[in-house]
Amino acid sequence: MSSNSIPEFPVGFFSDMGSLELLACTGCALGPTLSSKTFEFRNGAIRDIHLSWNSLSTLEVDAITGLQPNTVLYVSYNDIRELTEESFRPMLKILSLGDGYIFLGCEILLVHDA
Repeated sequence: MSSNSIPEFPVGFFSDMGSLELLACTGCALGPTLSSKTFEFRNGAIRDIHLSWNSLSTLEVDAITGLQPNTVLYVSYNDIRELTEESFRPMLKILSLGDGYIFLGCEILLVHDA
């Protein structure tokens, strides 16, 4: 789905996707707010979620649920300026049980004097 303008998904769209392991939705124009239950995974198989380059600034509570302990969530190159406890702690609680993590990497600019 990457690089397609998909500003929102119907609630529950991903909840019954049996063996979905990887979701790549980079550059899909999802921002600025990722609403509650947008990415609700109930299959127990999700391993990689790529949501970079979406101009996201806010993740509502339970915007992403159903992560597994080894899931990797990529939200780099967005406009997230605050990691709210309500939104991120539930995800981190699950990810801390395994090797999963949230990748918040950003571009580093080096400025050289002329």
